[in-house]
Amino acid sequence: LYHPDSRAAGRAAFATFQKTGRIDDLEIQVLRKDGGAIDVSLHVSAVRDAAGAIVRSRSLWRDISRRKHDAARLRELAVALQNAREDEGKRIARELHDQLGQAMTALQLDLGWLDRKLPPEATELHQRLAGARALIDENVQLVRRLSTELRPALLDDLGLPAAVQWFCRDF
Repeated sequence: LYHPDSRAAGRAAFATFQKTGRIDDLEIQVLRKDGGAIDVSLHVSAVRDAAGAIVRSRSLWRDISRRKHDAARLRELAVALQNAREDEGKRIARELHDQLGQAMTALQLDLGWLDRKLPPEATELHQRLAGARALIDENVQLVRRLSTELRPALLDDLGLPAAVQWFCRDF
């Protein structure tokens, strides 16, 4: 028996069968004798008489319940994997931003202190410190970019639409 949810699909397939003499790979639910439902794939082909009229049909009903269950489970696992990746990206982004950002800021402050303590005539040392500070600034920007690419804080704070707008503007 067709499952109540599959009756309309069964009627539509039967109408197609009357026109074409075939039903190919119709996935529906049917009821077993015990009342349980199973998913089946149905293939039907017409047997015609000499005049071309359909006199009977051949059908193959294949139980695909396990395949459907496995596909659903695979989708669940894919969602869980994606969530784990996002959580890990968020954790790494936060650690990159917090730890490296703090370390770079501390270095920047120490180099600024050192620059102020040097005598003005130590021009070569001042130039080297300026180069080191510029390098630290570049690395701070790199850390900021990497942490944003891994997991933009904007996504958690303002949601997907705002994050998409920001990415589009940034692009």
